[in-house]
Amino acid sequence: MLKLCFWILLAANVVLFVFQQTYFDAPTRGKREPERLSLQYRADDIRVLSADEVSRALAQARAVGQVVPEADKASRPESPQPAVTAAQTPQAGTIAAPVASQPDAASAQPAPEPDRKAAAQQPATAVAPAAACVEIGQFGKDEAADFERRLRPLALKPEDISMNTLQESRTSMVLIPPSPSRKAAEEKIAGLKAKGVTSYYLIKEPQLRWGISLGVFGAREAALNYAAMLEKSGLAGLQVVPRGEMVEKRAYRLNNLNGEQLKALEAIMGRFSGQTMRHCPLIPQNPA
Repeated sequence: MLKLCFWILLAANVVLFVFQQTYFDAPTRGKREPERLSLQYRADDIRVLSADEVSRALAQARAVGQVVPEADKASRPESPQPAVTAAQTPQAGTIAAPVASQPDAASAQPAPEPDRKAAAQQPATAVAPAAACVEIGQFGKDEAADFERRLRPLALKPEDISMNTLQESRTSMVLIPPSPSRKAAEEKIAGLKAKGVTSYYLIKEPQLRWGISLGVFGAREAALNYAAMLEKSGLAGLQVVPRGEMVEKRAYRLNNLNGEQLKALEAIMGRFSGQTMRHCPLIPQNPA
């Protein structure tokens, strides 16, 4: 089989070669020799000059003031050209070389360098560091006392320190608000099961009767995060409510902190895990 394919390809190549040599190789007007030579126009007027003839032609061109051809420039070795000034004029019988336009004397002069010595002698203008305002906490009673004690080395002005007292429960609950009846609450529980929620509690106490608790958390932030996750699954109308005993919390606002004070405050905050520091709008100081 391979031999048969070989002979077929060989025969096809031979036929193609013969076809090209007989049909395509026929002279075509304007494309192949020698008919192209017969189409030349005034071919006798073109001839190759000798080196002496070229030199005489260039000399005649320079004598009548014509521009030297590029071929003559290329045949001569390059030599450094002297700078042409305004006082120099071309001699008779010579060819003026084209000169690039020169800038004005005023614009050609380099810009004066600044007096570095004078600049070094001038006192540097002191840039006052930007002041900052931060809000910190919520601290429990004991934590707040420790925090205030650590603030004393910062030497803050009394008017730059403010404290807010808050009442917060020890725990927070994610709640579906109470329904008008037990039957309506049980229908909501069936909807929770359909969405895959298995942790719930039907409240029977008078204050929140027929409400549904979905979890109790020690930190309000954790309760808010859990409620947001449930809302993404399709639950709506969830509430985060305080549960249990209320405790006092203290939040601080520190104003007009400079860079060193802010850095020291960040070191102090490293001793209070779970507390956050938030930047707030700066309160300008009253002019004296």
